[in-house]
Amino acid sequence: MASQCDPRVAQRYATSPEEIALAQNTAEGINIAAHAIPFQPGDNVIFCNMEYPANVYVWMNLERRGVEARIVPNREGGLALDDLEQYLDQRTRVMAVSSVEFLTGFRTDLKGMGELCRARGIYFVVDGIQSLGVIPPDVKECHIDMLSCGGPKWLLGPCGQGYSQYDLSPYLQAKAEGNCFRGGLLVV
Repeated sequence: MASQCDPRVAQRYATSPEEIALAQNTAEGINIAAHAIPFQPGDNVIFCNMEYPANVYVWMNLERRGVEARIVPNREGGLALDDLEQYLDQRTRVMAVSSVEFLTGFRTDLKGMGELCRARGIYFVVDGIQSLGVIPPDVKECHIDMLSCGGPKWLLGPCGQGYSQYDLSPYLQAKAEGNCFRGGLLVV
């Protein structure tokens, strides 16, 4: 099934099959991302106070390892690019966002945030379940390092079926392979 699915998913989202992993849901893909990133004590993660719990608790759980979870207040229902400067510093490793906020429908400026992350060397992790199928992002143009999406909602797929896209640097590829990512398949 993966050999039939991966090329079509990759083509749809302007990436390669090697960067696609089948996953059970959005949360699983975000968890793999969180455990593949090389965090050190004192690092921090930025996310909005309107995020869906699957994109909150995984980052808060890293506080046990000395990683600070910085929760940014929403403006008009989501994370506004103009509000980020005061939360970012040299120890910011991840910005985690939803492409569209589940509660408010706020559409995140993925391209602007991706450019900011790329310029500062910050991993850009996106929960795409509220928009994929309707508003597919160009993961390369938006500089998305990790995109995760479950099958339900706009992809019109069943529960328990989804995918994640990882723009894998050599370090992340090695780390993710140790955490179930092998050749385009998520091994569970």
